[in-house]
Amino acid sequence: MDIITQMRLHQISCTLLFERICWYYPLHYDVISYDCTNMMYHQAIQLYLDGWLIALPPSGSKVPHKLTEDIIQIASLMWRIGTNDDEALHLDVCVEFVPDLVLTYKILSPTQIFDGMAKCLKHLDPMTSTELDFKIDVLDILRRWPMFGASFYKAKCQTEPKLGGKCILAVNRAGVHFLDSDSQVCTHKLVYKQISYVYNL
Repeated sequence: MDIITQMRLHQISCTLLFERICWYYPLHYDVISYDCTNMMYHQAIQLYLDGWLIALPPSGSKVPHKLTEDIIQIASLMWRIGTNDDEALHLDVCVEFVPDLVLTYKILSPTQIFDGMAKCLKHLDPMTSTELDFKIDVLDILRRWPMFGASFYKAKCQTEPKLGGKCILAVNRAGVHFLDSDSQVCTHKLVYKQISYVYNL
């Protein structure tokens, strides 16, 4: 029932009116329905696989070890959601469970992803956890990331030279993030109390 992902695959525009309300308040899985959790998972995982939720450090800075651990954990959980067959895990398959930019910017190599997933899968028992449990685990990881819950907009900055003209605005509960339009590296951030006014919305 993943309507949003199907519409994205067919390049059909849609508007999810309650998106910001979903992400602004804490996720309480004990009171939300199975269908609602599925909807949130598929919405978040598509943004993740497109690379929008990974906040890359500035050029020359080291990628945090926690980020690489999270990427491998998410890939393993996605594998468990899709299959229980550990024997089918191969090097060329495991890279499908990480965003392309993970390989493009050499955050992890295919071998590191494969080895990490093989190790992680030993602790993810499909006999004691359900598919819904694994989806909730993915959401629990992603909601701690700074880009989680953001809406993304193409923009052009004419007053701040260090933003380099064209950029991506990521707006979520943490504030407004200015991302490089090519690398998606966050070059600048404003919390809401730093914003005095907004116009031309």
